[in-house]
Amino acid sequence: MATMAKFKCLILVLLVAVSVCRSQVDPAATSSTTDMLLTTSSSGLDGAVLLRAEGLRLGELSKQMAETNRALEELLATKLRDIHYASVIGELRAEIDSLRRDMEQVKEATTASSVSSGRNDVTAEPTATSSENEQKTLHWLQSSLAEMKGEILDLNRSVNVSRQLQQQQETAGQLQLTRFDVTVLQAQVADEAAYRQQINQSIQQVDDDVQRLDHHQQLNAAQLERLENNVSYEFTSLSSIPSSSPSAVVCRTGTNEWTRPKASSPSFLFSCPPPPAFPTAQRY
Repeated sequence: MATMAKFKCLILVLLVAVSVCRSQVDPAATSSTTDMLLTTSSSGLDGAVLLRAEGLRLGELSKQMAETNRALEELLATKLRDIHYASVIGELRAEIDSLRRDMEQVKEATTASSVSSGRNDVTAEPTATSSENEQKTLHWLQSSLAEMKGEILDLNRSVNVSRQLQQQQETAGQLQLTRFDVTVLQAQVADEAAYRQQINQSIQQVDDDVQRLDHHQQLNAAQLERLENNVSYEFTSLSSIPSSSPSAVVCRTGTNEWTRPKASSPSFLFSCPPPPAFPTAQRY
């Protein structure tokens, strides 16, 4: 009765575990996947890469759930087989005990019949017949006992084989879990490589921007230097004008020279009007 109660409790626990594994997904794995998605999305990875990685993770999780269900079913079948063997062995032991009791009774009856045969010679022939029957019964009991011992040995061998199979299944399950861990690590390494490649691309883009800004800065510096030279040239032109001729200012550009009326406002001292349309230089 105690064995059957334990068997029922074991079946109930295994069924509950199988139903829970089939109906729910591990919240820790879901939360870790969500965190990984948030981190990866914040880093700016491509959406197609994220979907592909998430699909791979979901596929691996489904495989793990299927393997867990298969392992639970195999464990349930193994436990049922062990319990069946235990019940069969118990029944055989009960039968052996009963046969032993029968043999003891037969021996006691044989001893009593031999004692009574010595006392009473008249009943010698029926006693001899009963002793022959008892010997036949004893031989039959011995042969039955030998057969039961052989069956018990066969059951022990089958139980040992079932244990070896269970150990092999457990080893295969651990190996599968290790392979899954290796696959997860490979996926993480691939994600890290993609993220590192994106960072390298961003750094390269920043370097290109810095070089372009340096080039623009050099161009601006050259333009500023030209403007400073022009201003210096204008100051030189203004300083070379004699004070006796305040009515005109000489402007020079390359090989061309021209004059403009001197303005009273100082804001026009740093600029010259465009040269006249004629190509030759004139001096006034």
